[in-house]
This record gives sequence, C-alpha cells and structure tokens, in this order.
Amino acid sequence: MRRGSSQRSGGAARYGELSYSNLVEGLASTELARRGFFEPTPDNAIKPTPAHRSLAQLCAIGLVKVIIIANFDPLIERALADENPSRK
Repeated sequence: MRRGSSQRSGGAARYGELSYSNLVEGLASTELARRGFFEPTPDNAIKPTPAHRSLAQLCAIGLVKVIIIANFDPLIERALADENPSRK
C-alpha cells in the first residue's frame, strides 16, 4: 500500500472510528457481557502471574524503579507487596 492511501485494515475496518467506546463494544456487544471486563472480582479470586512476580523481583533488587500499567486489577500491587511485605 502506498503512503497516503485511503485503504484501511484491522481496527478501523472492524470497529469504525477508533475510540475507546467502539473498542469496548467490539469486544463485548452487550452491557451484560461488558460488565465482566470491568466489575471487580473478589480479592482472592485472581492471583498474580509469574510475570507480575518477575516484575516485583526486578523492583526488589532495584533494576526497575517505576511500573506504568493500564490495567484495572491490583495484581502488580499484590506481587510487589508479596515481594516486600514492609512496603504494603
């Protein structure tokens, strides 16, 4: 495809205008289905993954100073607290 072409593929073709609302609606078309993405789960229902634990270990030894996430869950915070209980 040449630069400046009006052809689009992927998200724009599938969801129309690329916006948060359109993306969420594309992932789950009904309000009930969308609730599963955003409603909180009980604290003990989900556990940090090995990836969360690895990030926490890198923080504990000083190789990572800041973690920026866009998640709606507290898993990295739990892993950090497990790795260094004095910083809860």
